[in-house]
Amino acid sequence: MAAYRAALYEVRLPDQPLALQVDVHCEALQSWLGAQGHRCAALLTAHNPASQPRDAAANARAQQQLQAAISRRGLSFHTGCNRDPRGAWPAEDSLFVPDLSLEDAHTLARQFDQRAFLWCDDSGTPRLHDTQPA
Repeated sequence: MAAYRAALYEVRLPDQPLALQVDVHCEALQSWLGAQGHRCAALLTAHNPASQPRDAAANARAQQQLQAAISRRGLSFHTGCNRDPRGAWPAEDSLFVPDLSLEDAHTLARQFDQRAFLWCDDSGTPRLHDTQPA
């Protein structure tokens, strides 16, 4: 979990990029959520299930399946990228999904065999959620 906590999470919003970190308040995120009328958001990926490296084609297919699963829920998303600041782990494409409930984010993360994901309420502070708590 330390690697997830240390990662940098980039979100590409139409009017501004966001740089998120676990448990670090982001004023720009809080302002954007409020201005857009969103009550929460999740940041998910389908890359490297079970924290096992996969080739680029497998990751791209999984990411497309995640996009389809989000679209079937009637939600929109913005793209992003999760980065290891030490460069020991490859960058992973991600999806920032406004108004995805915490329960639904857990469901999707588990469906795509992800160990953890970010979720925040309208406070603008992303929290790390473990899909396999002890």
